[in-house]
Amino acid sequence: MTKSNLRLAVILLTLFTGAVHLVILNISEFSVLFALNGAAYLILLAAFMGYIKPLASRVELVHYGLMGLALATIVAYFAVWGFPGFSPLGYITKAAEVLLIATTYLHLKKV
Repeated sequence: MTKSNLRLAVILLTLFTGAVHLVILNISEFSVLFALNGAAYLILLAAFMGYIKPLASRVELVHYGLMGLALATIVAYFAVWGFPGFSPLGYITKAAEVLLIATTYLHLKKV
């Protein structure tokens, strides 16, 4: 996989999981935690894409921040809902977050 393909995968996976947390999970009842989580994904995506100038030179920090957020989101999901889980959307989003961690890491290490 080329670096540009990995970049596209990171962007799409981040947009998906950010949208799920920011919009879909807040449709029936607003949750500050879901909204903040979704906003964090979008802010880190903007940093990843180079739109936040102070972080543009801190490529590793942004990559590790995005991976850390995805990992923290996965851990929080299972800490709250347990391992039987709660919904199919939850499992789909967790799978996207695992893929996000993997693609972000590969993008960081790709020469």
